[in-house]
Amino acid sequence: MIRSLRWLICFLAILALVPNARPQNKETAINPQSSCSRDSALGIIQRQIDLGKTIDSDAKRITLTLRAADLMWPADQGKARATFRSCASFIVRNTAASKVCSWSSTVL
Repeated sequence: MIRSLRWLICFLAILALVPNARPQNKETAINPQSSCSRDSALGIIQRQIDLGKTIDSDAKRITLTLRAADLMWPADQGKARATFRSCASFIVRNTAASKVCSWSSTVL
């Protein structure tokens, strides 16, 4: 009698758990309202490039601009190339200006 009662309880417990063991719907697991998209990521990179122009430290400005251009390269090579060119011209201008300043200080 006790054995049949145990089997009955086990059987009822299994029946109670089976409806809850459904597979999850994968469509509800994906959040379509995510703010992380390709366009928003490219917008953030472009803002970093624009804000990099306001950094006072030349080394930090160059580092930030080069990293942002590198991130931009797979998505938009034209914009990335333009950013690399502007960074290179900035480096050349600052290098030429520092050479002139160091040359004039040695002459004086």
